[in-house]
Amino acid sequence: MIKDCKSRHVFGESDKLIGQKVAHALAQGLRVIACTGEKLAEREKFVFEKKEVIADNVKDWSKVVLACEPVWAIGTSKTATPQKAQEVHEKAPVSIYGGSVTGATCKELASQPEVDGFLVGDASLKPEFVDIINAKQ
Repeated sequence: MIKDCKSRHVFGESDKLIGQKVAHALAQGLRVIACTGEKLAEREKFVFEKKEVIADNVKDWSKVVLACEPVWAIGTSKTATPQKAQEVHEKAPVSIYGGSVTGATCKELASQPEVDGFLVGDASLKPEFVDIINAKQ
């Protein structure tokens, strides 16, 4: 799992370096979950640019899952609307959403055709995790 949001916002890594990490992992025969995430003020610009940086380094998407993990939603109880999640995910071949996913929010998010699953944090430690697992069925 390559965590773009933490790498960019905590360690100051460039988008180019994130893309190179994806390429290196694939070259080593690994499957990749590439997590991308934006601060609320960056949202519009982010949606296009972050995918391009990763896409430029991927030839075979069968080994890559793109996870959208908005920085503004992590651990805040704020979740993107299903429509906003759909916007971010519609151009990625396989994509999962992470950002305060709960048993209460997962059904509506899962109803979006381009959201293939979830990257679950704290909710994976709670009984509601069963609801999240079953949301896409």
